[in-house]
Amino acid sequence: RDLSHIGSLLCDLNRLEEAADAFREAHALDSAALGAEHVHTATDLGGFGLVLVAQHHWREALPPLQQCQRVLQASLEATHPHLQSVASALGKCALEVALEEEHAHTRARGRDNQ
Repeated sequence: RDLSHIGSLLCDLNRLEEAADAFREAHALDSAALGAEHVHTATDLGGFGLVLVAQHHWREALPPLQQCQRVLQASLEATHPHLQSVASALGKCALEVALEEEHAHTRARGRDNQ
């Protein structure tokens, strides 16, 4: 848990690369010790996903956040803060990916009209 907490603190300090490393290491350790379906393993993955969101890596953030949500939904109440945070981040990612796609289509239409 310490590495996961360190990841959260580093994220709060905007030291995002270090935070991502801490969450990846925490996830690897917890996955080996507790299994992929454990709540702690999932929250490590969710923390990593949240770092990717903070870095605006919307598409890369989706898989870890989705996996985290899947595991947490099986163990926690829907109103739990971890689940709400992950759901919010997934919504933000979906919106940003849609906006990126719309901008790409708009640019492509602009080139086609030239």
